[in-house]
Amino acid sequence: MAQSMVASATELRKHWRMLGETIGNRQAGSDEEQQAANYIEKQFKRFGLANIHQHRFDFPNSTSVTHTAKVAVRGGTWRNLKSGPFTYSADTATKGVTGALAYLEDGSPLNFKQNLKGKVGVLIGSLSLVDEELKQRLRQSKLAALLAVDARTPHNWRVPAGAAPQWMQNYDLPTVGIPFLEATTLLRQMPLKANVTVKSRTFPDTSQNVIGEVVGRKHPDQVIIVCGHHDCVWGTVGADDNGSGVIFTLELARLFAKTRPLRTIRFISYGVEERLSVGAYAYFRSLTPRQRKELIFCLNADGIADHLGPDLVRVTGNPGVEKIIAHHWQRCGHPTQVQTELSPFSDHIAANFSGAPSVFLGRSGLSWKLHSVHDNLDNVSVPVISRTIQTSAKLLKKIANTQHLPFRSKLSPHVQRQVQAMAKKFYHHPWSPQQFR
Repeated sequence: MAQSMVASATELRKHWRMLGETIGNRQAGSDEEQQAANYIEKQFKRFGLANIHQHRFDFPNSTSVTHTAKVAVRGGTWRNLKSGPFTYSADTATKGVTGALAYLEDGSPLNFKQNLKGKVGVLIGSLSLVDEELKQRLRQSKLAALLAVDARTPHNWRVPAGAAPQWMQNYDLPTVGIPFLEATTLLRQMPLKANVTVKSRTFPDTSQNVIGEVVGRKHPDQVIIVCGHHDCVWGTVGADDNGSGVIFTLELARLFAKTRPLRTIRFISYGVEERLSVGAYAYFRSLTPRQRKELIFCLNADGIADHLGPDLVRVTGNPGVEKIIAHHWQRCGHPTQVQTELSPFSDHIAANFSGAPSVFLGRSGLSWKLHSVHDNLDNVSVPVISRTIQTSAKLLKKIANTQHLPFRSKLSPHVQRQVQAMAKKFYHHPWSPQQFR
């Protein structure tokens, strides 16, 4: 393995231009998402990887035709809000629904003691719709519509809101996303009346995961996954989320393509991550029990190139993995925050469901531009991603080539129980696309 493990700035910029300029927005199920997958497959072939293919899967898709919200004081003129679509929202009538604005805070039971019939609610924390009890309170409230606020993005620019398709079963409330600071303005101006209009389309659709390998020469059945996702949300070209993860995966594939590691390194770019890792879940479901046991480690990158820092390294596994990862980043002189964390919100989840440990790479500065028009090529850094690629390449080289793994290749029993509980809450699949016609 004499080949240099240094990232090529030329390669990185070329991939970013293709994903962020030539292709652009890559929403789930779109032609652009497929174009990105085709580009990734072409690069895998150029590098000379083995077992290259696109793993296709069905999923329930949703696209927004109309998503508007406006407010007015009593007797005043209407003011349009900076609204964004809410994935899998129910529709309103053509003229929308109108009602007094009601603040639901975070949707706790006491917030529903007020009379909400015919009103338009404001809910802080759109991801809380995973909670079945909250959805039941919303259904029973007789609200006319809901304005949902993504609490992760405390800004005043449009961001889409939404949820995983399985969360939206039995949810029939017309819902629109509004910016965090837009919501604070509304609360200062209450009482207000609001009008919400939603027209969307839900339908069975198809997406793809792109897979290629460097096959291990001694332990081909011990598999390390390196991954990112190539889809992005409405209204952005996803340069960082997750163009950076795709580029991370591509560049590591290029660096390792001509090597002969002891263990197999499998490079995967997932589709439909922005609907709660649908592609990664579909990939997990496609594996046989034996194939799941072959997974020994996952290195997942999602939003790793923002100019702002610091880097985040989130480890799910066992004490041995955590110790090795913390020591490695320190030895490389790479400043980071290493955290022990179980997160349902990215594509390492497929490895965790299979019982394998994972490292989830990110960057704390991402939240300022998360899911917005600001996630563009001006706001990603070649030096930042290059450093992460180099540190990760050294880690991969070590894990793929040691005679004996330096850590247990399975989650600890305690973490495994947490994964099972998380799967039950967030990933109560399989769903049928026909349920969303």
